[in-house]
This record gives sequence, structure tokens and C-alpha cells, in this order.
Amino acid sequence: MRPACRLVFWSVTGLAVLSACEPAAQRGEEGRGAPLRYRERALEKALEGLEFGSGRVVATMSVSGLADPSSDPQELLDSGRSVAAVAAASQRVLEHAGAVELAVLGRCLLAAKAPRRALAAFLTALDAVPRTVDLRVDLHLGAAAAFRRMGRLPEAIESFQDVLELVPEHSGAHGGLAVAYAVTGSLTLAGTHLRRVDREATPVPEFLPVLIETGRPPQISVRGASQEILEVGPAVRVDTGGSAAANETSVAATSAQVPRLVIGWNDDRVSDAALGVGLSDDGGASWEDSLLEIPDGIGDDLSGDPMTAFDRRTGDLWIGGIAFGLTNPNGLVVARWPAAGTLEPAVVVNQDPGFVDKCWMTAGAAPGDPDATRVYVAYSLGLQSSADQGATWTPPTPLGFGNGFLPRVGPDGELYVSYRTTGGQQDHEIRRSLDGGASFEPPVLISARMNVDLSSVVPGTFRIAGFGSLAVDPRDGGLFFVFDDDSGGGDVDVFFVVSVDGGKNWSVPRALHALGEPPGDQFMPWLEIDDRGGLHLLFFDTRSTPQDDSDSDAWLDVYYAYSEDRGDSWVEARLTAAPFSTATAQFGPFLQFIGDYLGLAVSGNRAYPSYPSTAGGDLDIFVHSVRIRSIFADGFESGDVESWSSAQPGPASILN
Repeated sequence: MRPACRLVFWSVTGLAVLSACEPAAQRGEEGRGAPLRYRERALEKALEGLEFGSGRVVATMSVSGLADPSSDPQELLDSGRSVAAVAAASQRVLEHAGAVELAVLGRCLLAAKAPRRALAAFLTALDAVPRTVDLRVDLHLGAAAAFRRMGRLPEAIESFQDVLELVPEHSGAHGGLAVAYAVTGSLTLAGTHLRRVDREATPVPEFLPVLIETGRPPQISVRGASQEILEVGPAVRVDTGGSAAANETSVAATSAQVPRLVIGWNDDRVSDAALGVGLSDDGGASWEDSLLEIPDGIGDDLSGDPMTAFDRRTGDLWIGGIAFGLTNPNGLVVARWPAAGTLEPAVVVNQDPGFVDKCWMTAGAAPGDPDATRVYVAYSLGLQSSADQGATWTPPTPLGFGNGFLPRVGPDGELYVSYRTTGGQQDHEIRRSLDGGASFEPPVLISARMNVDLSSVVPGTFRIAGFGSLAVDPRDGGLFFVFDDDSGGGDVDVFFVVSVDGGKNWSVPRALHALGEPPGDQFMPWLEIDDRGGLHLLFFDTRSTPQDDSDSDAWLDVYYAYSEDRGDSWVEARLTAAPFSTATAQFGPFLQFIGDYLGLAVSGNRAYPSYPSTAGGDLDIFVHSVRIRSIFADGFESGDVESWSSAQPGPASILN
């Protein structure tokens, strides 16, 4: 909640926020467990012939031969192949270690989540490049992005100031200063710099002007709900067969009166991570716990990053994830649980020798044909779909430079994919397809980020990935999106935005604010929508325990919130009986890991939130059944109508 030595600057691609109070040892290359080890091995291979130990790039051979000399690093980045892009850029550096080649290598390394090495590339280029303004500006901004990703604020500030010395009226630099002063409480200075920003050329958080003027962003009131309003069932543990860490959940439910549910998670009960699977045919009261068996020939006994989906036309449930490998190729796998039958063996959607990252899936009507189903998976290499219940899959359609690609289907088969951009800024964007994912319209900005390093402004040493969550109204195609961000002063909140025109325009982000509660930090939100348009939200929360951002361990609760008026007002319920500590979620000597996202499914008037908790000693996966009972149809909880919106907002009021 408290400011933690942060400043905002502009990278080559946009706005980013810095943090320097966290020890550098905690801020190295990003990753989780075995996937981190896999990525590191893949990067070492891609960088063969280059050394980075001195803080500069040093070539130890003339060429590596690991990349096709004709490979274009930018094309590889655009196709989601960041590690392959690093290999191609490394080849060019080995052939000619010029400033331009080093700059390209630095950008590729940032995309591959290797900021320490990226910084070395940018600094080596700055040592050699002449006083060419444009190139030096790009290199200083690249160095600032790398410093920010490592939490090294003083050096990032120096790089940021170097840009202003070269280009005093740099719009991005003034935008960065506007945000920097806003998040540290100097609102007068923030306003001074914001007035010097070209808002069309330099996107800044849409709520920044309101924050500067009033001291807080636009807010939505969230009221506590009694058991008579939101009936929260007991926490049911899912991973009963494991005794090691479990995290990162994804859950889907059928629409039956007593729904079947499938849930996936990362499970460390074996030597390397595996994909946990939970099946329930009694509405989540009991679970069958197992590990997904990966087909032969892909991955190296390492899997994870769960994804689930429900096909309402057939009643089928789906679960899948990534099989990571170096000896064997990577693979994206899915398994179907048909409406009548048992969970089928996993099948391979795609296999690829390069690095594969975060996947999510969905199922819905094929474009223009409500009697046909299309199943979609989206991940770092792009979007793939199946029109024959997973028997065959289209090749990946690249989605561009990003991470956390989340597909969702509208009522007429229109497909949306939201994601977080990678590199320096890490904003939220969305793309739309009207032909089942064969092609996509250009990306649209959902919201610029205020702070991409939220891990430094919450207690504990775990990371916050900053993924957003998208929901599409099945009745009219309205779009709803939530994300976590800095509200100013180091307070992390869940923000909510709406689009009523197919994602072309988005409302000003509003922060969810609990009435009568200490603010705490709210993060890792997940959003779902039911058939009636009710919105369901899940998030971590620190409000119950007084704690400081510098505390090495965090005490967390999990909250569920519900809205019946398109997000204009909410009621919430605390799911955890007591806060749990992240102390037992330790991974390595410096870092904790609680996952990068939560899971939530809806069925009828019930929601099924899933989350990891250390309440049992280590991280375990829990699920509740939440029954929505006596919310009035107009969104009122009680006769206290002045605390609530008087009507469901229409398109004009949502965007104004």
C-alpha cells in the first residue's frame, strides 16, 4: 500500500513504472520453478558465444550457428518466438557487434524476460554508439526498461534523464514524469508534466487526470454481503493426492442443475512440475484428483500452465496446458471430458522446438453458426482452433508481441483475445476476429498501465504478473475487463473497464473500493459472466492484516464479488476464514510463488472460485460453491438506494 521508491518512465514502446527498494537478488530473470529452469537453459543455448558476466556483452566466438542467418528477429518476436528471436539476434551480434545489432538483441532479451542480459546489451551499445540522437534515445529507453524490470530505480532514473537531455520536449518522458509524480504524491508536478504530453502519441492511464485532480482514481463502491445475499459454501480442497506446492488454477463448469466441474493447477508433487487435474460430478462437493498424462514424444516430464473451457452446446468440458521440453519439443495439449463419458486421453494441439508460454482456452459458437462449436486455444505462438471436438487443429495464427493471451467468444461467434504487451510498457490490449481466428483486426489499447512492477508495492516476495481478465456478455456482446494496477501512493487496486462497441472504445478505468474497510491491496483478479449478465470477480486481498510493503511475507485473503448492473455496483464476500501467510510458499532463497492467476467458473446462480492457500501448511488448491441468493433484479441490495446506481447503465453512461 505504501510507496516503495518508484518512478515511471517511458520505454521504447511506452509507459512503465520502476521500483528500486526490493533487493536486486530478488528481481532477476522472471519465471516459475521448472519452467524457469527450462527457459534459462533455452536462453543459454540461444546465447551461445556471448557472455554477460561483466555487465557488458562479450563475444567468445565468431558465429554460433544456432540460428538461420536469414532469420529476422523482429518477425520472430511478432510470431511469439522470443527465444528464437534471441538466437537470431545473437547470431547478428556475433557477426557484427554494432550498436544497432546490440539494440535488437536487447529488445529480444526483454521480450524473453531476461532484463539483466538486455541491460548489458543496451549498455554495450551505448559505450560504442556515436552521438546519434535517435539511436541513443532508444538505447537509453531500453536500458531504463531493463533497470525497471530489475527494480534498479536510481540507474533507471539516470537513463530517463539522459533522454530528456537529448530531447527536452520528449512527450513520452513528460508522460513518464506525470505518472511518476502522481504515484509518489506530487500531484502539482504531475499535472505540470501531463500538460506537456501529446496524449494521442503518448498513451497514459486514462484515470491519471482524475487522480491528479482529486487524489484518487474514479471508484466503484463495493459493499459487504451477508450470507443471505451471497451464500458461501465451505472451502473444499482439490489436490488431496499431493503434499507439495500447488498453484495457478483454472476451472470450468457445466450449466446443469448439479454441474460437473474440471479444474487444473500446477502441481509439484513429482520431481518436476506436472499438470494437476480435478474432476467433480457433484457440484464441487467432492473431487477426483490426478495428474494429466502427457502424450509420448513431447515435453521432458514437465508440464503446467493450466487452461479449461466449457462448451455449452455439447456439454463437454476441456482441460489442457503446456508440456515443456528441451530434449523433446514443447507441446500444447488438451483433454476432453464429454458430457457422457470419462476424461479422454490428452491430445497434442501443437508441438514446437521453441519456447512456449502461458495458454488459455475457450469454446463457443462458430462465426455465424450457433449450431457448430469452435474450441480455441491462445498462447505465445498464437491462436489455434478446432471445429471437430479436438481431432484436428488449425496452425497458429500469430497474435503479436505479448503474453497472457485470453480468448473469449461473443454471442454471434465473434472472437476476442486480450493480452498484456511485453517489453517495457506491458499495457493491456485486445484483438478481434470475425472469421474464427483465421485473421485478426489490429490491436486496440484497453488501458495503459500505471505500474508494471506491482510486486514491489505489496508485502511478500512473490511476483504479480499483471494479467487482465476478459468477459463477454452472452446476450448483447458487451465486453468487460479487469486488471490490477497502482492507484497512486503504492495502493494496488482492481480496475474495471467496459466496451459496448466490440472493443473499439473503452471506458475510463474505475477502481473497486470496499466501503468502510482499510484499503489494503487487491490483485490477480479473474472475471466471469453468467447467462443473465451477472459479473463474478475473484481476487487476492491484504486488507485484513496490518502489514507493510517491505514485509518479507504477506498475509492474504481471497475475496469474491458480484454485480448485477454491468459493474456499476458490487457486493463482496470473503472466502478465506482467516488470512494465510506466503511464508510457506517459498521458492528458492529469495522468492515466494503463489502463481500468476486465479480461477473462477459460473453455472446458473452459483459461482465456483478456486485459489491456492497455505492454510494447510503448504500451497493447496481450494474451491467454494457460492450461491447468489437475494440480490434484487435492479441491483439493489436493500432499500438504501442512494448507495447504488438507480438503473442499469446504458451504452452512453458506461463510456461517459
